[in-house]
Amino acid sequence: MTPYRENAARVDRRKRRFNKEHAKARNVVEKTFGAPKRRFWVLYNVTRIEPPKLQKLIEACVLLYNIGIFLGVRPGPIA
Repeated sequence: MTPYRENAARVDRRKRRFNKEHAKARNVVEKTFGAPKRRFWVLYNVTRIEPPKLQKLIEACVLLYNIGIFLGVRPGPIA
């Protein structure tokens, strides 16, 4: 979904509120994907990976990330 343009949001209170809620939701999504992305550098360059393989890669990284949280593992320095 795309937020309303600034001109439209200035006039209509509902559109302004939608834009505000949209920004909050986008922030949550960016934080959710940002944490595993910082730990697994392979996620920075995914443009050449076919979608079915990319889905499995993301699922594996998120699973490993969550296991790390559960076990209290902190990421080490990048070699």
